[in-house]
Amino acid sequence: MIGLDRLLRQLSGFWAALNAAQRVALTSIVLITSGSLALLISVANRPDYATLFSGLEPTDAAKVVDELEGREVPYKLSHAGTVIQVPIESVYDLRLDLATQGLPGGGPVGFEVFEESGLGSTPFQERVRFRRALEGELSRTISQLDPVNWTRVHINLPDRRVFQRDRNKPTASVVVSLRPGETLSGSEVKGIGHLVAGAVDGLSVDQVTLLDTQGRLLARAGSGEEDDMLAADALDLQRSLERRLVSRAQSLLDAALGPQAAVVTVSATIDRRRIEENADRVNPDETAVISEQVSEETRSEPGSLTTGGVAGAAANVPGGAAGNATGGGSAEESVTRSTTNFEVSRSRSRTLIPMGGIERLSIAVLVDGKWDKPVAAEGEELPADAAPVYQPRSAEELTQIGEIVKRAVGFNEPRGDVIEVQNLPFHSPLDDVASAGPLPLWERPELFMLLPGLARTGAILIGIYLLVFLVIRPALKQLTLANIVASTSAAGGVPGESGEEAVRRVVSEAERLREQLSNENPRLVADAMRQLLRE
Repeated sequence: MIGLDRLLRQLSGFWAALNAAQRVALTSIVLITSGSLALLISVANRPDYATLFSGLEPTDAAKVVDELEGREVPYKLSHAGTVIQVPIESVYDLRLDLATQGLPGGGPVGFEVFEESGLGSTPFQERVRFRRALEGELSRTISQLDPVNWTRVHINLPDRRVFQRDRNKPTASVVVSLRPGETLSGSEVKGIGHLVAGAVDGLSVDQVTLLDTQGRLLARAGSGEEDDMLAADALDLQRSLERRLVSRAQSLLDAALGPQAAVVTVSATIDRRRIEENADRVNPDETAVISEQVSEETRSEPGSLTTGGVAGAAANVPGGAAGNATGGGSAEESVTRSTTNFEVSRSRSRTLIPMGGIERLSIAVLVDGKWDKPVAAEGEELPADAAPVYQPRSAEELTQIGEIVKRAVGFNEPRGDVIEVQNLPFHSPLDDVASAGPLPLWERPELFMLLPGLARTGAILIGIYLLVFLVIRPALKQLTLANIVASTSAAGGVPGESGEEAVRRVVSEAERLREQLSNENPRLVADAMRQLLRE
């Protein structure tokens, strides 16, 4: 308390010794210093902003801004209001909170359009709302694919008429916006077509048109299943086959030679035709009884008086032997019919040869040499850090490596497959880094990560330095010098001296002060001289 009272008395005495101009100057210095420090502190404590949402529609951006203002969260708008930035520590919490409220609510409208249904809706309005909801749901589903940024789906559902025999089929058009550097594979294009066709009643895959924002036609309406297979999946099938063969051969070489000692590439030519064969074969040497039918018929007729005898010429000539006369009787007749059905051996086969048969393989193998320790000459001793010496591989080793690769990929020479094995020294980018030595400090990547914080800290320190040494310190020295001059003038004054003598005395005193302070600050001496001349 004693020290505080002494400090207060000193400050009070210092303030009482100042004149009006000095008090105004001192007050201005204090205000400027306080404002500058407050500005520096505010800049130092200003939060770093990160993107909360980007690519927003104006209506969605307005809703998000209203919500942020209600929460009193600072934000920034950029890119014509389509990007909203908030303090980086609040980004993820705000995204989760706004997502629970359905913000941003942009994008296609799904089946939630039926949550508020009016009583006066006409059948036409209901059909339009259903089609709109179906398009929105399909757009949301397709947008979940990794390469897709956003999607628009248009569905044409023809009206059903009672007396119309031939009904028009539904059609659909899909526009996809892909992310930078992404493409849709053949299977993904085909999957989108099946997804849309499966969601719309009566829609077939060949009635779906798929287009990207670059204007490229990915799938067209009217193309059949076979055309889609040939156009969309041929390249994917070829790449998949090449990757599988390379993986087989590379795993064997890595196990035999070590990792990164050999590189294998395979170029496959596949058959892009899809062949279907139907064959019926008949073997006449093999028969089988299919059915057998036997029918027997017996007929009888009543007889009359006849002359019987041996048939022949004697009984028929005049004067010949007459036959014996017989009385009445009956005649019977039996008929037997047999029908047998045979069938020859018959076989029917259906052969489907899918696309993707290997027509030809081209294999290239690049093998690194061996790095052995150098051999010292007789009577010499190698240093401990002697560099290894590169040794190329022998022809026998290259032949063995080629045989390993052939077995791994299923090499077939009659088919036209070719293989080439070469031995070359590998060049690694790490070799250049090791030879170049460590990076200098100004080229290290971690320095660029620290630059924003260092720049902000340096700006604050420079501001404080300039404020202290260019504003506060000169002002305080000027006030102190003015007090010294005023006290010297009051103590050394002679009663009754004329104005000319007072001026001489002040000038001489100023000369003495100038010599005393010339080594410290010439500018301060000049200011003090001007102050003395004014008084």
